[in-house]
Amino acid sequence: MRELTDHELLVDLAPNHTAHNKRASILRHGLVVCSFSSVETYFKDRLAEICNIFADVGFPFSSFSDELQSFLIVDGIIGLGNRVGFLPNSDKLVFADQNLRVLSNFDSQHPTFTAFGFSPRGSNIGQGDVATALKAFSIEGPWNILSSYASVVGGGTPNLRNDFENMSRTRNSSAHNPSSNVPTYDVQQHIENATILSVCFDLVMAKIVKAIRSASDFNDYVSKVAGSEPRIRYIDKRLDGAWSERNDPTGRCLKKHDDEAVGVVSARQRPTVDVVVVRDLQSLPLSARN
Repeated sequence: MRELTDHELLVDLAPNHTAHNKRASILRHGLVVCSFSSVETYFKDRLAEICNIFADVGFPFSSFSDELQSFLIVDGIIGLGNRVGFLPNSDKLVFADQNLRVLSNFDSQHPTFTAFGFSPRGSNIGQGDVATALKAFSIEGPWNILSSYASVVGGGTPNLRNDFENMSRTRNSSAHNPSSNVPTYDVQQHIENATILSVCFDLVMAKIVKAIRSASDFNDYVSKVAGSEPRIRYIDKRLDGAWSERNDPTGRCLKKHDDEAVGVVSARQRPTVDVVVVRDLQSLPLSARN
């Protein structure tokens, strides 16, 4: 998506007031909205995976914190109702019937959990929704942790919460005021921040998974997740087109790979690695694989 911002169809040309530039502006607005939407979808999908893991470990629902129980059930019901409201009338009954059965199975011997509790009341996620969801899984100071991971992996941003709020405002402006202009640089920054945020969110998910996989019960999970840190390996693009594998963001190259995918597979096979972060020539994160 980053590369699209340099495409001739999205770049303004002199003189300013031309049909081309009007079309380019509309396309840039669309890219901003799509970028933010992809972050929303990614967060929901990753949280759904975490919910499935919590269902599989078999800890009694009654042992969960009030915050997690509320996220899974109270917010889950509100979120399901909100989701139903956006569906065509012909799909509402089937969708509600299927998912109410899933929600009501929260306290069985083989429970099922959903991520409907994430951003349950709105059509677009806010910074509070992200914080509430992560706190439900006993992540304290979630935005501080996300920002710290950005510094670790090379995101170079001191405050991801502010970046997210700026992204949200840009997204809303692009969606509701398409006659305004969003400069190419702002679009590039929006997409870059979206990528960094998604990678850092993935690292928090890895932190949760690492703790839950080794915990004996929910209280043990709460104790372990506070100190749990994902072990990261880096696959960095090189000027010669190859990829360097590192175990430190600024460390020496441990192994050279001709192909990114091969490098990721090689790094993931190491028993001491929880997450592989792929970075570009500027050491900015592109993706996280776990």
